[in-house]
Parts: sequence; structure tokens; C-alpha cells
Amino acid sequence: MSGALSRVKQIPEARKIDPGISQRYLRLATSAIWCLIGVGAIRAVWVFIDGAKLLTHQFATSRPEAFILHGVQQVSQQLPLYHPALGELPFTVHVYNPLTYIPAGLFGRWFDSDLQNMLVAGRVLSYISTLLLLILLGRWAWRESRDWKTAAFAALAILFFQEVTLTDFFRLRPESPGLLFTFVGMAVFLSGFRDRLLISAASFLIAFLFKQSFVAAPIAVFCYLLWQRDFKDLVRFTAYLGGLLVVFYFSMFLITGRNHFDHTVLSMAVNEIRPIEMVGRFLLLFKSQWGLVLMVPLAITFLVRRRTHGALVMYFFICLAWTLYSVSKAGANLNYFSELMIVTILLISLCFGTAHKRQSLACLAMMMVLAASVLTRPISGIKVYTRPNLAPYIDKYTALPGRKLITHEDLAIHVGDVVGFDWFLLSLLQDESLVNLDPIVDGVAAGSYSIVVLNRQTH
Repeated sequence: MSGALSRVKQIPEARKIDPGISQRYLRLATSAIWCLIGVGAIRAVWVFIDGAKLLTHQFATSRPEAFILHGVQQVSQQLPLYHPALGELPFTVHVYNPLTYIPAGLFGRWFDSDLQNMLVAGRVLSYISTLLLLILLGRWAWRESRDWKTAAFAALAILFFQEVTLTDFFRLRPESPGLLFTFVGMAVFLSGFRDRLLISAASFLIAFLFKQSFVAAPIAVFCYLLWQRDFKDLVRFTAYLGGLLVVFYFSMFLITGRNHFDHTVLSMAVNEIRPIEMVGRFLLLFKSQWGLVLMVPLAITFLVRRRTHGALVMYFFICLAWTLYSVSKAGANLNYFSELMIVTILLISLCFGTAHKRQSLACLAMMMVLAASVLTRPISGIKVYTRPNLAPYIDKYTALPGRKLITHEDLAIHVGDVVGFDWFLLSLLQDESLVNLDPIVDGVAAGSYSIVVLNRQTH
């Protein structure tokens, strides 16, 4: 028996794994996956360069850009922006708030610019706003993580996933400036600035003055302060933002009467809700951005368990609810996902930033999903529909005498005979008995137009 025990004692002890070695392998694996994710920087830079090239593209690159250009032209010529009243000839509707049109319009007025230069000026504003937004998000991620890879991801991922984050950053559109001021407002609110509530309220208002759909962020701030039971700051923030909105709408009523409300609120309310289309758009989002969609629940779970970034998590869910409503409306497209997807990328970045000092298998698994989504996407630049050169048509139709009915919006602006903007919206307004298009039909029947030019383009 004693001999057996002595033999047992001679068995060598099990070799323990050095924790330092396992952490070293984990760091090496994490660095390798960061390198794979870094491949996406090629496409991000490519997209940014392509955007710069498209700034001087002749004529509008989309129908909405042509609609906005007409409003810019009105401002440059010192004509009323929200005129005529809804339902009156020539049936031009400007659906966005004033800052969408005013900057490029003032540029045209002050520098006596033509339509092309005003178009470029508006595009440059969007492009610069995008650059500042990238810097803001990168700086935000750096402040939270002190990790350059996390900061670079926060900025460059916005460009890599450009189709759903910055769909129109190279166009004369309100989204890029609106997104910039929205995230400036959130960053200031989460900072330690003394007047953070006033500055964030002012930033949210500026975003709203570009496009009235930027409401998720101020609602998130309101809900977060309510959740925190910080009633003093809640009252102050509500008073600041509410007061600014009252001043804005009262000013617009004094200047335009009902016209501003009818153009920007009433006309946009007629788009019917189509749940089937909402499901289809989300399926399209998942098909093209499955990596982000799969990762955001994991990132939120990680941040909630560590009780950090609660305001941004609440912002995500409010933005998700608002996006569900927005994309279900007739006429919605992928740019309605912009704010939600940028919040998604910011949350994923902050998750990486929180976890990078304490390497974990969970974080490694999330990064592998992201790397797979990056590597399975083709590396290419911006895809823009080709629109024909309008110069010969402009010369041709401008030389014709008499009134012209031209349903190609960009062509109509350059020729100078604008009747009807935009026809899809006008048809919805007519269905709701807010507009009667019979005068146009009667004019065609009576031979009031020397020529009728139909637009065969659908984009």
C-alpha cells in the first residue's frame, strides 16, 4: 500500500496555463482581426475621393436635388421660398425647412452665381459637414477609449457603409448638415460644458432647420433626463428647445403665413404608411449591412451590463422607433436609415473602446463578425445613376417661344418654365384633395402650352 502511494506521489502535477500567455495570444488575434477590418479603409477613402469628384458634376444627380435647387434659385432671386400657397399654380412645393435652401441661395445672390455654381456650393456644404462629422465621431471614440484603432473605425466606418449612413453626402441635400448638428448636440449634452443644455438645444434646432425629421436626438435627451429623474435639467432643456421652436414657427408664420406649415408639415403628412414596404426596406438593410445589424444587440448588451453610455443606448432605441415609422411611409429610401446606422456604428465603436484594455473572447467574436462583413463586400466607390447631358435640350427648349410644360424638373429649372414639383408628391396631395391638378390638364387641352416635355426618368 505504501509503495502504491509513493508511486502516486511521483506523478507530475498538471501543468498550469500561464494567464499572461493566453492574453498574449488574444492580443495577437485581436490585432490580426483589426488588420482585416482595416481593409475597409480602402473603400472608405475611395468613397470620400469619389464624393469630392462628384461635387462639380454638371446638373442635378437626383430628382430631389433638382427640387432643392429650385428653392435655392428662389432665394438667390429674392423670391418667396414657400410660394405659392399649396394648391396654387405653378404647384411648386418646397418640403424642407429654410436652411436647406438659404446657404446656397445666399451664395448665389452675393456672388451673382449661376445655377451650376449654386449647386456646387450646396454640395460643398454637405461635403464639409460630412468631414466635420467624421472628425467629431473619431474624437468622440478617442475620448472614450484612448485607442486610435477604435477612433479610426468610428470615423471610417461611416464612409465604408456610406449607402446607409451618408447616402447623399456629395449632393445638395439637408442630411449631412443635419446629422452634423444632431451629433454635435448629443456630444455637447454628454460633455461637462457649463451651458451644455442651451448649446445642445441650439444644435438640435439647427439640425431641425435643415430637415424636420431630425427629432430623435432631442426626444432621447428628454427621455434620458426623465429616466434619471433630473427634473431641474429636464425643465431647463425643455424650456430652451421649446422656446427656440416657438420663436422659429412664429417667425415663419409672420413671414409666410400658412405657407411654410403647408409646404413642410401638411404636404409631408400625406405619405401613407405601408408596413409591407417597411419590412422590405429592413430586409434590404439586413442583406447589405448584416454585420452591423448582428453586432449592435451584442454591443448594447455589453454596454448595458457595464452600466455605461446609457444616454446613447436610449438614443438608439428612440431612433429605431422613429426610423421604423419613417421608412414605412410611401417614397422613403435608404437615406432614412442614416441617423440610426451612425448611432449603431458609434455604439459598436464605444463597445470596442470599453473592451480594448480588457481583451475578451466576446469582444474578439464581435470583431470577427465585423471583419467578415467587411471582407465579403466588394471594394468600390460611389454608384450614381447616370443622367443625360441636358445642355442641348436646354438650348433647344429655351429657344422655343411660348409657355412650356416640362415634367423633367432639372430641365424645367434651367429653361425657366417650372410647373409642378414633384409629381409623385403632387399626386398624393391630389388624392387627399389638397391639390387640384385640373388646371394643368385643362391648359394642355386648350393648347396653352407650345410644347409638353415628359420625363421618362424615374430617379
